[in-house]
Amino acid sequence: MCSSAFVVTPFAFGKLPDSARTSTNLFWFGLFGNWTANLAAVQCQSLWGRSLDFMASGNGQPIKYFTKNGVIRESLRKEGMSAFFTPTKYFSRVLMNCPAQGTIPWFYNSVLPICEPSVKGMANTFYQKLF
Repeated sequence: MCSSAFVVTPFAFGKLPDSARTSTNLFWFGLFGNWTANLAAVQCQSLWGRSLDFMASGNGQPIKYFTKNGVIRESLRKEGMSAFFTPTKYFSRVLMNCPAQGTIPWFYNSVLPICEPSVKGMANTFYQKLF
């Protein structure tokens, strides 16, 4: 999810008009973007694990996703929607990761600059005394 927090969110946010780029908008933009990316990631991870099981069950058979006996249909037939989405996956992955990862761009651009002058001043004082 680093790509959603460090690449996609800043890139997409930068494409917004200047009037729409505020600290509050960055916070919500990052949070919603990361929530969406985490939802997609949960589904992709489930599909990947089931694909490996499918391949292993046939002694290395090629992975087929959309055929009559493909990974998706077989998984849905055996386990229903819980093959790809369960409350446990949603709460553990999406709701636990999203707030931290989604607000990283906002934190870097809104919170860290508040302390930056004093931290630079302390580092400069330390450097002057050391050298």
